[in-house]
Amino acid sequence: MRFFNLRAVVSAVVLGCVSGGVSAQEITLSAIEGDQQVTGTLIEFDGEFFRVETEFGPVTVDARTVTCSGESCPAPSTEVEQLNAMGDPSIALPLIEAFALYQGAEISIAGTDAQVVTVTTEAGSVLAEVTISKGSTDALRDGSDTIWISTAAPVDPSLAQVIGLDAIVIAASDVNPVGAITLDQMRGVLDGSITNWKDLGGGDSDIVVHTAKGNSGFQAQVETLGLVPSEDIAATTHPRLKEAADAVANDPFGLAILPFSGIRTARAMGLRGSCGMHNDANSFAVQSGAYPMQYALYVSKPNKRLPLFAREFIAFLETEQAQAVIADLGFADLGISALRLDRQGQRLANSMMIIGKEVPLKDVREMTAIMSGAQLLSATFRFEAGSTRLDGPSRVNVDALLDGIALGNYADKAIYLMGFSDGEGRARQNKSLSKDRAEAVFAALQESAPESALDDVTIEVLGYGEASPLVCEDSPQDAAINRRVEVWVKDRVAPVEVAE
Repeated sequence: MRFFNLRAVVSAVVLGCVSGGVSAQEITLSAIEGDQQVTGTLIEFDGEFFRVETEFGPVTVDARTVTCSGESCPAPSTEVEQLNAMGDPSIALPLIEAFALYQGAEISIAGTDAQVVTVTTEAGSVLAEVTISKGSTDALRDGSDTIWISTAAPVDPSLAQVIGLDAIVIAASDVNPVGAITLDQMRGVLDGSITNWKDLGGGDSDIVVHTAKGNSGFQAQVETLGLVPSEDIAATTHPRLKEAADAVANDPFGLAILPFSGIRTARAMGLRGSCGMHNDANSFAVQSGAYPMQYALYVSKPNKRLPLFAREFIAFLETEQAQAVIADLGFADLGISALRLDRQGQRLANSMMIIGKEVPLKDVREMTAIMSGAQLLSATFRFEAGSTRLDGPSRVNVDALLDGIALGNYADKAIYLMGFSDGEGRARQNKSLSKDRAEAVFAALQESAPESALDDVTIEVLGYGEASPLVCEDSPQDAAINRRVEVWVKDRVAPVEVAE
């Protein structure tokens, strides 16, 4: 079924049902694909949808799925929808192509600096013309039909939608033996106070810094972290990020700051905190929000009603097909992946580091017993500052987890919602707060789930406070990473007794 045909489902209750007497005011809508019809009095046509009064009540039908016959039929429109897709053309074009394919349409491309993509149906009618260019966010305010696809912070967060995830990574060559680096060490490299790999745990060789121009969204993220090279250091500058990535991949003494999506064949080094914990940069860590220096890929829209093609394209960006394209572009997608405990050695080491301070050994044993044989899902839940209200990405995760449940992915499984806190405050209070947040996630699932949708799964709500930190809390942003509710899934067994 084509994406824009989904609304035709609304008319299914009257398909094939035609009233006996046909007056001069009545129209007949015939499905382009199939022999079904709807007959009734035209109430309204807004250029996109017919609203028809039938003997079964009012029905709304997508105009692109039917042909209209009758004296009251509106004249066919000869206008072609125009859309400006600005921001990062290397992302926008593959997504427009995927959307056209999803609809069974074809595209043709003209132009170089500003590409004009014409989307044409199999029948030869033009659905839309999309102009893809770098442009400016000013276009979101000028009244035109414009969307903005970029990793730059949105002009108005309320009009932006997260469609993928990215992160800043510190990259080196595969043959470089240094596995992890701290942000302070990287800042030292960039200001010239650290110039030799031996100061980072490597051999006695000069560090070669590779930088790149362009990609304003990425550069803005880098600047906020103070990871901009000093003008006093001798850096090798490349015209684009991909050239910098290829250069550092082939330079055993090279170092570069790159987006996770643009790592190419270079190696992302682990990021080590002041307490000794370190995080690897991989898709799962970015998806779950466990990797610091993460940011989002957005699609933003103006504060106006966009044409149908644009609205459906934005909706398409949440589908599996669009998310697969986003993953192919190097981003972490919004889908749910799973990771077994035996692949999380660093996590267990983190827990061992804090036992005996304020976290009792029995809590860690209990938590580990539940995790053993289970899988951690990347759908992790976090909250707005100082509250138990889910943040934007977490609300998306609610729907994604419910979709997985509806598809039977977790049938006859036990789902554990495990709450964790940062290390600020008293351990007993943190444990209670972490369980409250896990309860808030459970309530959000219950509120959004269709009736009886949760019947096939067992959900346990638990709170373990600061028992399993993911990162050192060197900044408020790091502490926010540790405040989370995780989802663990395992085969349903006898209930685990949890001490109060």
